[in-house]
Amino acid sequence: MRALWPRIKPGLEAVHAKTVPDWIPEDIYTCLRAGTAILLLADEADWFIVVQHQGRIYGSCLLIWILHAPGDYAEFADKVYSELERLARELKATRLEMHSPRRGWERDPHWIRRETIYTREVL
Repeated sequence: MRALWPRIKPGLEAVHAKTVPDWIPEDIYTCLRAGTAILLLADEADWFIVVQHQGRIYGSCLLIWILHAPGDYAEFADKVYSELERLARELKATRLEMHSPRRGWERDPHWIRRETIYTREVL
């Protein structure tokens, strides 16, 4: 992981700046080093995906936690989804899941918008 960090850290910083999530890039590094997250890294493009295998009431899912895909995502989307589905089957996950503040994913035929997730902190 240490050798790949310089390659993915700028992408994590770009995703963080755009979406302002609760994590920081160092959290991702820690999860990847601890084995609680999996990194899928493209050989021929500058994209990567960080996923987690998570339990759900319906079974388990492969959560697409971070997707950094600069450029024309459509060019490699089919390859990405086949790899995600292969990994999900290997982990015995019954679904892929993704949460995103960006509504643009509705244009991707691989995803169906079912709900929006809101949270509220109790002080």
